[in-house]
Amino acid sequence: MSAIAPARPSATIVVLRDGERHLEVLLLRRHVSTPAASGAYVFPGGGLSEPDRSLNPMIIRGAGPVLDDTRFVGDAPLAYYGAAARELFEEAGLLLASSVEGPADEVNLSQIRERCNGGAENFYDILSGSGLTLDLSGVRYFAHWLTPETRARRYDTRFFVVAAPPGQVASCDGIETVEAGWFRPDDALAAHARGEWTMLTPTRTVLAQLRQYATSVQALDALGATEVTRIMPREVERGGRTVVLVPGEPGYDDPTD
Repeated sequence: MSAIAPARPSATIVVLRDGERHLEVLLLRRHVSTPAASGAYVFPGGGLSEPDRSLNPMIIRGAGPVLDDTRFVGDAPLAYYGAAARELFEEAGLLLASSVEGPADEVNLSQIRERCNGGAENFYDILSGSGLTLDLSGVRYFAHWLTPETRARRYDTRFFVVAAPPGQVASCDGIETVEAGWFRPDDALAAHARGEWTMLTPTRTVLAQLRQYATSVQALDALGATEVTRIMPREVERGGRTVVLVPGEPGYDDPTD
């Protein structure tokens, strides 16, 4: 039996807004050349970086509740929150930050994003140099997914949810992501069911979970209070094809050969 690949610590963030009559969620379409989730519709996210791991809680707004959240099992919770906020800005252009004057919508976000995506500068140093403070006060932790042990590329991912920052416009980066849009969870799931969209199991599961909420406030309150249990799907062979099962689905607990 081949060795199980280690799972890379990662963070994903679900961004919500209130449409005219329905809750909407931000989805990005990955470029077909990306090694992970090629061509799929995803939430913003990615792996932890070294700067994420060395975040100073004293210079982050909302760090206290993050560190006090007993639902987060494992080390360095702040690193995952920071990674989620950083990836959100790099991939979708939405910045969770504030200055002494107020939210970050008054600053030149496109210039800051260009510097961040250039790769030569630290995201957190750029914020500090621009007079901004990372603001995690509206971010809620709600899920923990682990890639099946059968995969060669694996991720240990914490999921977060936040309301869209007011006054900011989401846009893809044109490199890792080639489309950004706001969708009703039902519409996104229907596009996948018709075979028009590719989506990973965690994405579909979260979208199905969001269907029950009418507003972003309702979703944030409920998800922020939910018990978090690590979910690791299983891959099984059925009828000559591989099927991904999550806990609770028929066959998930069946013994392996």
